[in-house]
Amino acid sequence: MTIEKDFFNLDNPDEGSSKIITDQHAIWKNVELQNIKEYYMLFNGIGAYLPYMKSATNLYLFYCLAAKNKTGESWYSIDTLADILQVSSRTINTWNDRLRLLHLIKRQQGVRKSAHTFLLPTRDYVVNGYSGPFMKKSLNMDELLEKIKKIYDCLDCTDCNIFHLFQWRKGKESKKADALYNVPYNSLVISLSRKCNIYMRENFENDLDGKKDFEKATTRRIFIYVELPKDDPDFVEIEDTPSDFLNNNVSFEEFKSPFSLERFKKVLEKTKSVTGIAISTQRDLTDYSSNDRCSKDDIDFLTELDSRLDEIKSKLGEVKLKNDKGK
Repeated sequence: MTIEKDFFNLDNPDEGSSKIITDQHAIWKNVELQNIKEYYMLFNGIGAYLPYMKSATNLYLFYCLAAKNKTGESWYSIDTLADILQVSSRTINTWNDRLRLLHLIKRQQGVRKSAHTFLLPTRDYVVNGYSGPFMKKSLNMDELLEKIKKIYDCLDCTDCNIFHLFQWRKGKESKKADALYNVPYNSLVISLSRKCNIYMRENFENDLDGKKDFEKATTRRIFIYVELPKDDPDFVEIEDTPSDFLNNNVSFEEFKSPFSLERFKKVLEKTKSVTGIAISTQRDLTDYSSNDRCSKDDIDFLTELDSRLDEIKSKLGEVKLKNDKGK
């Protein structure tokens, strides 16, 4: 380990104490990153859960430190966890119950007394349906849904909404700024959500604002994004450009999607709706097809669309499909 000159603050011996402290933190962090091979990245999304984790935070931090970096999994029995954290087995069980109800972990019984513990995502995220690790472009829609059902079941999801999105895009060969948006683009967004039920224990029944804040903070969504090819039987074209602005200067209008709700319900029983929404060109929907281009702002857009679905639908008029397709 090399101690940098700034450690002794030789350049400016009159430097304030806050600068000295922050310098040491920077040096220490750099040394740790260079020399420590095992560490866990604690993402900011966990902050939303802190008011509800209570003392179970101790156990959650241990699972983070013990987990494999790439997979977020670890193997510990209740008795071993109790010994490590110096609490009773009953306390460990209570903490595990809380973390499970918050959908922060999933535990499966392992060999003998050990259990397989998985850390679950703490923010919404997007998976590209045909290029993710569990998908192939050769899958048809029903096979794709079967794959998605496994995700739904394994992650203990509670709800499913499906969006059929339409947008006019520029042709790929056109690089002119004034080129027309005349290429129809269709995609499906399958939103799988995990909603916590721990608020029943937190006695929010008489605190509607508290319950609303809790549900917003702890509901997590997985958005599975699927581009529809032009030869898909449910591919549509919209007559008019959306004109009603709702948020982020992006406009929406609803259309009647040809996709049948019954088709999805055969596999995903908790599917609430298949909603057709035409979106203006202020937001490029093709960004969702690439993990490199899909930003946090893009994900926040889908989160708002999903969480405000009823409100958005109540404000929109239905637009017509070309050739009356879908009626």
